[in-house]
Amino acid sequence: MVVNLVQRRFDLRGVKSNDNFSNPEMWLRLLIMETASIMLSLRLDDAAFMLMFGAYGIAVVVYATTVSLMRRYVSFGMFLWVGLLFAVTVIIMLGLILYLFAYPQPTAQVLGMLLFAGETARLVSIRTMTTTFLRLELMLLIFCAAGMGAVHSARVGFYPNGLIMVVSVAGFGMYLAYAVLRLSKFRVTITNV
Repeated sequence: MVVNLVQRRFDLRGVKSNDNFSNPEMWLRLLIMETASIMLSLRLDDAAFMLMFGAYGIAVVVYATTVSLMRRYVSFGMFLWVGLLFAVTVIIMLGLILYLFAYPQPTAQVLGMLLFAGETARLVSIRTMTTTFLRLELMLLIFCAAGMGAVHSARVGFYPNGLIMVVSVAGFGMYLAYAVLRLSKFRVTITNV
């Protein structure tokens, strides 16, 4: 079984169509995030925002470059490499979201929530076109939501407001998982007709 997995070729067509330099969504996302990071760093006098946004921008460019250089069918090792680069970009983004949400300034907290909402919308709209890394990003996004719930609970106390947040986050995570997986199956069915 392991030999079959290692010898198998993996189709990156969906990844190559979503995560490339001709995708205007990627450039718009980077432009908005870099502009916001500069403004936030200047306003709050904290260079960490520019460093984190900069690390995210570099990770996205490295990932998109790697994807664009790959052939449509790749070996197991190349597939793992692309998956690792993808995971790094998502983890940096979600770390940034948690950092913003945990920041004591309300503006940063709102930006963290907006980035989380944007990442969720991107998962539902763009990621469901291809299931290659969908489950990985979904799992990481749910962990981020749990982290936001923990940060909020630590800020306001666990009971009753923190408990409400934990239950709400758990419900959101289950609903998000159901909706994304259902939507990806629906889109696969439509494209195979």
